[in-house]
Amino acid sequence: MRDYCYDDKDDWSLPEEMRFRQSYVLKESFILDSPAQVNYETEEYTYNPEGTSQIKEMLMSKRAVQIGFCADTFNPSQEPGDGKYISRNWAHYTYDATGYANHAVTIVGWDDNYDKSNFIEGHQPPANGAWLIKNSWGSQERSFPDRGPGWGIENSKGQHTGYFWLSYYDKTLCTPEALDFDKSNVGSAYNLDEHDFMPVDDISGASVPDKIRMSNVFEADECELLEQVSCETTFANTKVINEVYLLPDEFSDPTDGKLVDRTETAFRLGGFHKIDLASPDIIQKGQHYSIVQTQITPEGEYAFNFPIAMNKEAYKVYGFDSGIWVEGVINKGESFLYADGHWFDYSDSKLREKLLDISNLLFSFDNFPIKGYSTPLPNISMRISGDTEIGHAEGDNSSTLKLLFAGDSGDDFDTPEISWELAEGGSDIFTLTPDPKEPTKVTVTSKGIGRALMYVTAEGIGTIAVPLSVEKKTISAVSVFIDDGIVYDGKAHKPKFEVEDDMEEIIPASHYTYKYRKNVKCGDAEIIIKIKPGDPVYSGSEKVYFSIIPKKSVIRSLSTGSGKMTVKVKSQKASGVVKYKVKYRAKGSKKWSSKSFKAKSGTKLVIKGLRKGRRYQVKVCAVASNDQNGEYSKTVVSGKVK
Repeated sequence: MRDYCYDDKDDWSLPEEMRFRQSYVLKESFILDSPAQVNYETEEYTYNPEGTSQIKEMLMSKRAVQIGFCADTFNPSQEPGDGKYISRNWAHYTYDATGYANHAVTIVGWDDNYDKSNFIEGHQPPANGAWLIKNSWGSQERSFPDRGPGWGIENSKGQHTGYFWLSYYDKTLCTPEALDFDKSNVGSAYNLDEHDFMPVDDISGASVPDKIRMSNVFEADECELLEQVSCETTFANTKVINEVYLLPDEFSDPTDGKLVDRTETAFRLGGFHKIDLASPDIIQKGQHYSIVQTQITPEGEYAFNFPIAMNKEAYKVYGFDSGIWVEGVINKGESFLYADGHWFDYSDSKLREKLLDISNLLFSFDNFPIKGYSTPLPNISMRISGDTEIGHAEGDNSSTLKLLFAGDSGDDFDTPEISWELAEGGSDIFTLTPDPKEPTKVTVTSKGIGRALMYVTAEGIGTIAVPLSVEKKTISAVSVFIDDGIVYDGKAHKPKFEVEDDMEEIIPASHYTYKYRKNVKCGDAEIIIKIKPGDPVYSGSEKVYFSIIPKKSVIRSLSTGSGKMTVKVKSQKASGVVKYKVKYRAKGSKKWSSKSFKAKSGTKLVIKGLRKGRRYQVKVCAVASNDQNGEYSKTVVSGKVK
């Protein structure tokens, strides 16, 4: 790794071959207390000695500290004595508490006895003491491309070094942070599973009394050995519990799998933390796994943090004219938040707004800052062949499953030692019987109804989570024993029936309740069947219909008039009949004509337009609400039409 800093003869571009090169991995960051505490409403400044102490502690641990402050200029062209805050001794003190940070530098040392008289006369700090600062503007001690302009403390040769002094009591000191890097993987490949790619404005943190957990779920692109996870904390002395779960392909929440690792670590300072797992875990190619984090503050509250940035709407509201804003992308199934006793998908913006009590109007959100670090492994993956939806507890209730290996195994692959295990509670539903002659086979037998995970572990290759299920039998058909319907007789009809399940087997009557409805009058009568609550074998309900048809109709009278005929029928309205259908034809004709009239309008129908001197044959039937006809009446012959 080589240094890159400002040179006044350089164009500040990065060589293309270096664009994606990485030398070190961030292991931990330490968010320190600032020596300057400012109430921006009252503009009141307070010196915080704890901040100074923490910075010194980092320097003594061989960690430089970056810090922000309000500089006269953030360009490397300033001459000593030009500005309001920096003296000709290259000693800087911002005495105006209303200033804001516009530049970031690196603290590399300190001098408690640095004399306050070295600062600008009339604006000197209240006491001695200053930080030795290395600016990013290069040095005359160096050659291109790291040679900077004539800025900073001079060495014995009169060369400007780029260093200066910054008072302990500068009123704009802010965001001090130290970084620690992991050099263990320099020159070697590693995988980083992460979702949070949004450039953030802030990591917002909160703590609540009720249990909160955060989780990211990843799908491995290749086989890998998961060795480390990361988190970010926003409160001092936070205890972080990390759990790793291996998940099935279809998981319900981040804990719906096998817990394979649990670590508990306390962090004195807030910041980014890379954590070694208790035992590295092999993740299969294409396998889902989750990292679940619980953060607990010294007060016993549950902490959580989430990245935010101002979106396009915020830039409109606040009048920024840069034309640049930030949009975050959280896909479904990537991040989850546990709150109110449930896991919620963090991609749900309305739910996120409600749970976090923060408006989505001005902010973009990103996934939780939780990552997984792993070493690539040869791609040997495991899959299960066979029916994992086991037969019902009654009847054919066994299935033989086989473990298959795929990937870079080669012809000389030796079958590893294999173990089969049920998740907690699974033994109440299933029995596993490994094949003594073939270790890659197991027989699964169901004992009850339900779902459980089976964990299959091949030594040196990994563990997969396989969902097993036994569903309750459901009602699929009901047979009502009626040939052609039931004729209305004023009584309640209760025909016999038989209920079948989805295995085409008869369900005994002891497993369900039933009742008849609308089974007296004409129309569709109902049988409602419901499996009894808590039944261990069956589930579901069904409604079936059978018809009650009208009685045979009766013609009371048939009279003729001038070109017309009046048909009167015996009323069946009380039986549920909704209309009557009348068929008629001239005597000797083969073709019937028909008309109908509603039962509620009376019991007679006048048929007009008939031929004078002709006799007509007439018959009538009653019609129920389901359009089922009763039997037609006897055919009656009219007198001659006048």
